[in-house]
Amino acid sequence: MAKNQIRLAVVEGVQIGAKFTRRAGQGALTNRLKIPRNFCLAAYLEAFIVAPSSRLSWENLTRWAEKNGGWSPTPIAPPGGKPFGDVSFDETLLKAEDGTVNWLRYRQMREAWQKQIFKKEFPNADKYRQTLREEAAALRIVAETSKTDLQKGKVKKLDDGLANLIKINDAGLLEAYVLFARPNDEIFEDYDQYRITNRDKLRRFIIEFLIGA
Repeated sequence: MAKNQIRLAVVEGVQIGAKFTRRAGQGALTNRLKIPRNFCLAAYLEAFIVAPSSRLSWENLTRWAEKNGGWSPTPIAPPGGKPFGDVSFDETLLKAEDGTVNWLRYRQMREAWQKQIFKKEFPNADKYRQTLREEAAALRIVAETSKTDLQKGKVKKLDDGLANLIKINDAGLLEAYVLFARPNDEIFEDYDQYRITNRDKLRRFIIEFLIGA
């Protein structure tokens, strides 16, 4: 990402932050995104959304978070897997009683996309690639199945990572989670298009589930 694009994003963010701060001073802050009054954060948010792969964007955002309450990304780590990057898990660690067995649904949905759904959804594509829609669908089936099992009493104590996944899905921010926490080169091809119509969701995810502002 070119530096001038990041600078423009910072300028835009400062303007947004100044607007929110001005409204707050008049006692009329009604921002549904819950963006804090600190206009520096608004600037860093916009820069991050413009260039999430930029080291500068990450450094500015994490520095602000650590200075104002701590960097607190919501952890979602399947048993034997990691909280960031490609989803992986150790089948031998999956359990029915905590819902983690539902991570098998993730693999099943991915396989369905690779064998059938991708070709149906993208008939003009030359070859298969992992898309944002596929990854979100695979994680969503895990979240929805785990939530249903919990409601039906099939799960004794829900795994913390699954509880967080359900929260993100219920908030309508699963795609934002994928793009910021678990993107690969193929998935990230969908970022620009998603950002055009879902900028608010990207901001909300950062604020509610990444920095805990």
